[in-house]
Amino acid sequence: MKFRIRSAKKGDEEQLKKVSEAFHLCNLPKDISEIQKKIQQSEQSFSGTLPFQKRGFLFVLEEVQTERLVGSSQILAYYTHQKHPYFIIDQKISSLRLHYTKSDSVQLGGLVLLPEFRRGAEKLGRQIGAIRFLYMLEEPSIWPEEIEVSLTAPLKDNNTGSEFWDAVGKKVFSLNYREISELYQKDFPGFLSQIPKSMTLDLKSLPSGARRAVEEIHPETLSLYHGLLKLGFKQTPLRHFLDGGISLIAKRTDVPFIAQGKRVLVEAGHPAHPHPWLWSQQTEGVFTGGVIEGELNGEGLFISKEPLPDDMKPSIPCSVTPFNPLLPNYTDRS
Repeated sequence: MKFRIRSAKKGDEEQLKKVSEAFHLCNLPKDISEIQKKIQQSEQSFSGTLPFQKRGFLFVLEEVQTERLVGSSQILAYYTHQKHPYFIIDQKISSLRLHYTKSDSVQLGGLVLLPEFRRGAEKLGRQIGAIRFLYMLEEPSIWPEEIEVSLTAPLKDNNTGSEFWDAVGKKVFSLNYREISELYQKDFPGFLSQIPKSMTLDLKSLPSGARRAVEEIHPETLSLYHGLLKLGFKQTPLRHFLDGGISLIAKRTDVPFIAQGKRVLVEAGHPAHPHPWLWSQQTEGVFTGGVIEGELNGEGLFISKEPLPDDMKPSIPCSVTPFNPLLPNYTDRS
């Protein structure tokens, strides 16, 4: 196994800072002290010591041989039941209207992969992205029925904002894009206090780049967008308040990674028709996972290589799901 996925832990701060600098996301900060808070929250979330509405799960993708972190992703349970500002797009009258939505869905965020590890045969982006769905099999009863994903619109060089920000955000906030992004992360109530109670924009009056941010799917997010559609996500009329990025939502139990997931024991064997499976296991609040080749047979997944992955405890059931859940070649031969 060249790469492992695990829960973030104390000591990952410096490497996560480097990963965060590959792309700017509000929920993956660059400040070491804020990253430490994220890791602490994540450790308490995986151990179950935080109430669900305060949990935030941080997953990292690690190169086994070098122990280098090359990617991350998050489940933001604390978004549930909070009011968030969005614009609602109305194509009929060509307008954007500010709307505060109180979502009952859980948010996925913080999906970052270092550029040199993208588009490889291992499909590392799929690994670190899909592991979040597999984790939801651990305690299925605690999760809301819906999952939401917001796609960040492409940002300018040095992450100083976007064309939508230039047309809208600059006129609302006294802070610049970096400062308001940090405020969004550190002091959400303070961020909300700077937003007007109501606001309506005429799309036709916005510059062409700002209109594209809310009306079109940008090339940088196109592959992710189509991938989410294949998984059953549907585009909503909501647009991100800061950058105009789109929002998608899906029913949790309809997502193939979850619908086809199972809890099984994994053991070495002689599979006749092995396929790649995403696996995960959590023991004492520590989460690990990755991709293995194997064949599902009854209540077990038989893999062809010995020994089992170092992080896997064979006596404890794993969560497994097809790594290619849209292909019709994963057969339970029990």
